[in-house]
Amino acid sequence: MLDIREPLPAWILARLFDEEHPLPRKSLLKTLCQASFDSMTGDNDFADVMKELEKEHYIKFKKETYEDFKPVAVNYGPPDEPPEESSTRFEKIMRTREGYVIEEPGINAFRRQIVTTIKEIKPHVDKLSTIDGKFGKIINSVRSTVDLTKTVTKLCIENTPLLVDFIKSAMSLLYKVDIFIH
Repeated sequence: MLDIREPLPAWILARLFDEEHPLPRKSLLKTLCQASFDSMTGDNDFADVMKELEKEHYIKFKKETYEDFKPVAVNYGPPDEPPEESSTRFEKIMRTREGYVIEEPGINAFRRQIVTTIKEIKPHVDKLSTIDGKFGKIINSVRSTVDLTKTVTKLCIENTPLLVDFIKSAMSLLYKVDIFIH
């Protein structure tokens, strides 16, 4: 199993987690949060992570065809005169979209390595008072959330490096007080 507790793979899986339709690679790179982008050490990091996620079957490139409607102007007057009365109708057309979707192993890895880890940290969040203040938003969100998966996904999309750093720091601090998180 691929360890996704790194900014790029965690962000990619979080971004694809709730998407119903394929997202183009270019769209993923364009919307990559700045903190995750800054965590890249080289220009090939994103490509390498995408290849690794595909190899592990966490994500998949997919094409899908769907119906759409295109407006068509209709002129009800003589063809050689300017339209006095016109209407817009819609014509059904088929379109194709292609991009990446998260696969079942990717969903399981994200839930197991990110969401479950935060779920195990949640009961002990009050013991993390000595942890760095930069994690305040994460701690408050985790403490007050009902839907942990949705909250963690949102936090991950906004700033994956900070969330990953929080997980590592919290696990280390809890380990020092004999609380073991996988």
